[in-house]
Amino acid sequence: MRRTTLGPLNIGNQSRPVAREKKTSLGSRASLGNRTSLGRPSTSGRPSLASARSATGRRPSSQYGRENCVQMKDPRPLSDRGYQQKMIRYLMEFLTEFHYPHQISMRILSAPSTKEFCNIFQFLYKYMKAGTQKNTLLESKPAEEIPRIFKMLGYPFTISKSNLHSVGSPHAWPMVLGALCWLIELIKHAMSVGQDIEGHVMFPDDNYGAGEEYQDGPQPEDKYFFRYLEKSYAAFMMGTELDELGEFDNEFFDNIRSRNAVLLEGNEDLMRDSLMLEEELNALKNDSSRLQRLAERKITLTSDKEKFQNYLGDLEKSTKQLEEKNDQLVEELRGLKVEQDAITQENASLQQTLNNQELSSADVERMKHEKKELQKAIEQQERERDYFNQQIWEKEMQFAKKHEETEKHVREYNEMARNLKLIPPSAENANGIDFEMHFNPHSQRPDQRAHMDFKGTIKPALLHLKQQISEKSRTTQSQVITEEEAFDQISEMVTDKQEEVTALEGKLQVLDKELDWKKEIMAKEYQKTTGASQGLEESVQLMREKVLESEETVEDKESTLKGIKLRVEQSAVEQQKEKEEYSYFILKASHMIMEHKTLIQNQIHELLKQAEEIHEETKQLEIPKTSIQIPEQKGEN
Repeated sequence: MRRTTLGPLNIGNQSRPVAREKKTSLGSRASLGNRTSLGRPSTSGRPSLASARSATGRRPSSQYGRENCVQMKDPRPLSDRGYQQKMIRYLMEFLTEFHYPHQISMRILSAPSTKEFCNIFQFLYKYMKAGTQKNTLLESKPAEEIPRIFKMLGYPFTISKSNLHSVGSPHAWPMVLGALCWLIELIKHAMSVGQDIEGHVMFPDDNYGAGEEYQDGPQPEDKYFFRYLEKSYAAFMMGTELDELGEFDNEFFDNIRSRNAVLLEGNEDLMRDSLMLEEELNALKNDSSRLQRLAERKITLTSDKEKFQNYLGDLEKSTKQLEEKNDQLVEELRGLKVEQDAITQENASLQQTLNNQELSSADVERMKHEKKELQKAIEQQERERDYFNQQIWEKEMQFAKKHEETEKHVREYNEMARNLKLIPPSAENANGIDFEMHFNPHSQRPDQRAHMDFKGTIKPALLHLKQQISEKSRTTQSQVITEEEAFDQISEMVTDKQEEVTALEGKLQVLDKELDWKKEIMAKEYQKTTGASQGLEESVQLMREKVLESEETVEDKESTLKGIKLRVEQSAVEQQKEKEEYSYFILKASHMIMEHKTLIQNQIHELLKQAEEIHEETKQLEIPKTSIQIPEQKGEN
């Protein structure tokens, strides 16, 4: 992400490049909250205030819009003469180091005049914002402008106008001196950041770390382009023609190529890999068996993906639980930090008291001995704390394991109850009782972790239901045995009827064969009769021819012809009568056989229908198990 700039820095008379002189003032930056906080220095060691901490331990995130409902008290011992001398030396060292143009000494800084103070402030403030020498308000109304500037810079304490009207007075100078030391700390911090404004502000180095590219910040190419523009513009301003700036273009392109050399090599590798993958793809397209194996593997991987998704869902639930626990720990940590701040303030007060009081060598030895004893006690307490933390961690792991097992058993129980139609209360076998269990491991009270009373409500109802099912099972089993016996009897009857049908079918086959045999005989006799009739007709024809040929008398021939015709008619009548008798016999026998066959088939059909109905009724009879296994709840007393 892009860092906010610290504003213009005019460090002495140091010159900066043209492209680096256009900077935003300190008043326009977003925040000073990330800089090192300033305040009370150490009471021992070197007189530098660089390692001092803020009076409040933190700064607001913005210098504008801060709430000042509570007046903050400066914890620094500004009224202490020794501390004042340290601040004066610190101020004098800075002014001397950066060539303060006016006369300065320890005596002057002990009680300066208002004019001398304004000169010092203007000298310091020009390092924060250029052009303050021409600030007429700062020269004409310093008592109003200086407090406003300190407030704008984020100074946490109030400087009154009365203190600025009498700067050198004993009651006003310590507070003003503390403000000047705070301003020096701010200037030093700004100078430490502004040593490389291009590397820290325009193109921060931390944006390029670990090869990570920030989309909302400057890229390395922006830095190269900026240098290219800077050099080419400087050459152009020196009189170089546009056509003669090719060397800067080549340098810019070389920088880009060297920057992206790894990417270019990687691109070539990717091209080679792409060709290899295309060859493998063509080989895979030609290899159908491999494609089939890959399809099977895809199905397997899809199944594994679903399993992993379920596992990830469980992990998300666990993560939410851990986040809730983390929030609780954060709240506890905040409370501990508040206690730590209180203890820190108390330690500071005790340290101040300790610095002000005089101690003998015996007191020092006694305090060292007490310190060692307290250190040993602290180490013992830390070991006990580590031991208890380890015990707490082990108990939490055991609790998490028990929690998972309990949730698993509750899910199995609810699933089994749902399969047995016990959930919801309106289910078929629930009888208005809510058999579903809800496990809430985050409840503070053990009796509220389950929404339903398992021992008092669910378990007695399950035992009662188990007893009812056992009784119904015994009744149903006796009914099934009775139905099975009836089914066996019907099966025997069906078997007998099937045997009778088989015998009747055998008789029917015999009658069919006899009928076929009689049909054959009648056909043969009919053929014989037909042959005889044809023979008689031929004889009549011959006799007619003989009548024509012979000279016999007409009467003899007519009488002979009448006799022959009479015999032929009698023979035809007899054959017709015999044919009708055979036809009637065959028709009657066929009717009798068909009626008998239809009767037998109807009886068999009815028996089979009854058998199927009894079999279906037997199938529909549910034989419940004699016992229902209910998963036992672990931890149940």
